Formats: sequence, C-alpha cells, structure tokens
Amino acid sequence: MGRNMLAMKNPYDVLGVERNATEEEIKKAVRALSKEYHPDVWANATESEQKVAEAKMKDITVSASILLYGKRRGI
Repeated sequence: MGRNMLAMKNPYDVLGVERNATEEEIKKAVRALSKEYHPDVWANATESEQKVAEAKMKDITVSASILLYGKRRGI
C-alpha cells in the first residue's frame, strides 16, 4: 500500500456531501469549495494560510475526481 493510500481522506467528508449525493449535488459542493479555496482568493494571505488552502484545494480536486468518475463508471 502506497503512502498516498494511507493518507486518503473520505471524499464525501472532504466535499461535505452525503454518501447518496447526486452528481449535481457533488458538483455544487465542488464549485462552492473551489471558490472558497481558490488560490486567487488567498493571494494576500500568509504563506502558511496559502499552503493550507492549496492542500484543501488538492483534496477537493481528488475527491471530486473519485466521486464523479466513480459514479459515471458505477463504482
């Protein structure tokens, strides 16, 4: 098992959606969180705050990929 698998977060928790969320609900959550944690929003923040926002944005992107791609494939 790779290092990334050990640190994997629950994609539903990251996006703040229920396990039975529709594709539209997932997309809505992704859009809202992406606006909140977008790098342009944090441009004037401290370096540590920018790093936290960057990590959160990566979690959002990975979670969206897992849930949206998985739902399309029936996983």
